[in-house]
Amino acid sequence: MSKNRIILILKASDIVSSLPEDKRDIKSRAFKDAVYDHLLKNYGVSRENIIVHIQNDIITIERSPLEKDESFDAEYQSSMRLLTDGKLEDARFILEDLAFRSPKDPNVLYNLGMVYSEFHELDIAIDTLNRCVNNVPLYSNAYAALKLI
Repeated sequence: MSKNRIILILKASDIVSSLPEDKRDIKSRAFKDAVYDHLLKNYGVSRENIIVHIQNDIITIERSPLEKDESFDAEYQSSMRLLTDGKLEDARFILEDLAFRSPKDPNVLYNLGMVYSEFHELDIAIDTLNRCVNNVPLYSNAYAALKLI
């Protein structure tokens, strides 16, 4: 795990009243965008180094530094070997850490999205794959995966 990873967990019901009325549906993309806007406005946190997950009434906010370190590539290759060997849970653990350390890396985002899909965590899979194509619009594998989910 990255030493710089910070996780904050909030209840959606605790902040929903502070959001615009048209963005209070917890299941909507507008709600998630409003959470990002709320974090930027109130805490100066940018989208570039945070990940927001929303499930039921729980909002998980994870923040990490933007730079890669020297072990990044070795850990990525290790996660690919684990995926090849069918060790999805172990690969997921590494890929999540890599995504926190480099939240715009398209290869990490794509493979992590696919792992989430395998675990039937479709909302998180779609969000992760969308982040991949938002960062690299020509990442065709991510588009294909999104179409299949």
